[in-house]
Amino acid sequence: GGDSKQFVVFQLEASSEIKQITIQNESSAFIEVQVSNTNKSEDDFETILPVVSFMSPSESKSKTNSNRTKTFTSENNL
Repeated sequence: GGDSKQFVVFQLEASSEIKQITIQNESSAFIEVQVSNTNKSEDDFETILPVVSFMSPSESKSKTNSNRTKTFTSENNL
């Protein structure tokens, strides 16, 4: 089995407005995007993209279609 959770942290030099996020999946069934400000507590995150399915349960079990790319924009998802 794979890891149940993985985290990626991007630290930007200045506060930024996020208008679009493109995510390429590598065998992850679900993706969630959270943001925080470095001035806030380590556990103080805001979800800007709720949990999104990248693989169906059958694809996850059979390890098929494990590579997908999805784009989320402020107009439709963020």
